[in-house]
Amino acid sequence: MVGAIRQEKREHDIFQSTVATLTAAAVDRVDPGQALLEFVDALGFDFFSYAIFATRSPKIKSGLILTNYSSKWTERYREHAYHNDDPIVMDSRKARLPFRWGSKQYLSGLDQDSQKMMREAMDFNIMQGFTVPIHGPDGECGLFSGIHALAADDVTEPWSTSHHWLVALAPYVHAFGVSYGEDRHDDREPVVLTEHERTCLSWTLKGKTAWEISQIIGRSKPTVEYHLQKAIKKLDASNKAHAAALAMRKGLM
Repeated sequence: MVGAIRQEKREHDIFQSTVATLTAAAVDRVDPGQALLEFVDALGFDFFSYAIFATRSPKIKSGLILTNYSSKWTERYREHAYHNDDPIVMDSRKARLPFRWGSKQYLSGLDQDSQKMMREAMDFNIMQGFTVPIHGPDGECGLFSGIHALAADDVTEPWSTSHHWLVALAPYVHAFGVSYGEDRHDDREPVVLTEHERTCLSWTLKGKTAWEISQIIGRSKPTVEYHLQKAIKKLDASNKAHAAALAMRKGLM
C-alpha cells in the first residue's frame, strides 16, 4: 500500500514537472523531448510519439513532431509516406476516445498495406501502444502515444494508471505541438484577459484541473470552466493548455 502511494506521488510529481516543461517549451519553441522521455519511462513505456494530421490551418505544421523512435524508422516512415497507411492515424481521425493497438486481433482487422506497415514498425521494436487523439478547432488531429517494445497479448485489461496519466498530459503535448507550428505574426486585435481568466490560466500552467483550481481560489468548478472557456475563445486556442501557453507567450500573465 505504501509502495503504491509512493509510486502515485512520483507519477504526479513527474506529471507536474512535465507540464511545466511543455509550457516553457511552447513559449520558447524548444524541444521538450527529454522531459517526455522521462515521463513515459516513469510510466513503463519505451517510446513516445506525438504528431498532428489533417489540419485546415496553414499556420499549423502537419506531421510527426516529437518522438524517440529510431531515426531509421522515422526516415523510413517519411520516405514511404506511411501516414497514408498508418492505421493509428486513420483510427485517431475518427476516434474520440483513447485506444490500444498492436494485438493480434487488432492487426488481423487491418488491410494488407496497413498490416505491412505495422510489421515493419515491429522490426524497430514498435510493438503495441496506447494512443490519445485530440481534435482541435482548425481541423487538426493530434496523436499522443505511449509505446511498448514488447509484443501484445489479446487479453483485454482495464486502463492502468499509466494510461490515465497519458490522457492527462495529452492536451499539454498538443498545446506545444500547435504552438510550435504557429506563425509568430499575429495581426489580430490585442487580447485582454480578465483577472479571473489570468488566474485560472496560471493554475492551468501548473497542471491543475478545473476542480483543483476551484478549491484553490474558492470558486465553483463551473465558474472556473466558464473563465477558461472565455480565455480559450479570446485567444483562439485549441484547449485550455494551449490558451495558457499562448497567454504566457503573449505576456498576458
